[in-house]
Amino acid sequence: MIEELNIDQQRGVLHLRLSSGASPALSHAALRMACRCAPCEAGRRLGHPPVAEQSVRITGCEPIGQQALRFHFSDGHDRGIFPLVYLEELAGRGVDPYAEET
Repeated sequence: MIEELNIDQQRGVLHLRLSSGASPALSHAALRMACRCAPCEAGRRLGHPPVAEQSVRITGCEPIGQQALRFHFSDGHDRGIFPLVYLEELAGRGVDPYAEET
């Protein structure tokens, strides 16, 4: 469960504090590229994974139950659902290409 959520628009970073004790922080661009919605997954299978400029921002966020979030991005994309365990996994894998710049 999410205890705290901070969308840092200026730096383009999402900070979470979860009841599990995890505190993932991911850039907005990395989250956009990690989307697992059907169109993004189909693009990956065809060799065209989602690409996001570092300037992409989360413009909105809504809870999906108590265990997931749906983000709305400045490029108009808003189809992906991000389970909290997936957000923790992304942060733990170090898949954020912009992490050192955030």
